[in-house]
Amino acid sequence: MAAHRVVLSGLNFGQLHQNVLHFIVDNNAQTPAQLAADVKTNWIDKVSLQQSSSYRWTNILVQNLDEPGVAPFSLVIDRLGQSFNSLQIASFECYVLKFQTARAGRHGRGRSYLGGVIFDAAQAGICTTSFQATFKTQITDHLNAVYAGDNNPRLAVRAHGDSIEFEPVTSIQLRPVIGVQRRRNIGVGV
Repeated sequence: MAAHRVVLSGLNFGQLHQNVLHFIVDNNAQTPAQLAADVKTNWIDKVSLQQSSSYRWTNILVQNLDEPGVAPFSLVIDRLGQSFNSLQIASFECYVLKFQTARAGRHGRGRSYLGGVIFDAAQAGICTTSFQATFKTQITDHLNAVYAGDNNPRLAVRAHGDSIEFEPVTSIQLRPVIGVQRRRNIGVGV
């Protein structure tokens, strides 16, 4: 089993957005290059379906945490948000994907912030029920089928603190409340 750190980078009105995801790959089934291609196809290409066309995905950086001396693999991409509605709400607002694991408490959760929220996706800071249904059908159902449960690779949540323990994700869901971009001055992440 190998643990990989995957950093997804994108730009929204010139501001850098970064998300850190962790994946567990059993039996070295995928190299970092293969994992980057897999994440591009199954994560970015799906998520971009409900992002404003002002959002641009730019890079996937994959580091095998079991080989800290080896340079990470970088896949440069250029993928715009694919929503026909190019209007978006404030650039600091984000969709929030919630990751759940079998472990209880705050160590059993994770999240990912996705910029480029389209204008008609939310009202008063809450995703509309029709948008939630569309997002579930187009995105989270696919992400759950590909990266949750016993799949290989599996999305994982790293325990807080100095621990190197990873908990496999059992469910990925869209939070109905629009999130606010945070994390220092480089954008957003887990």
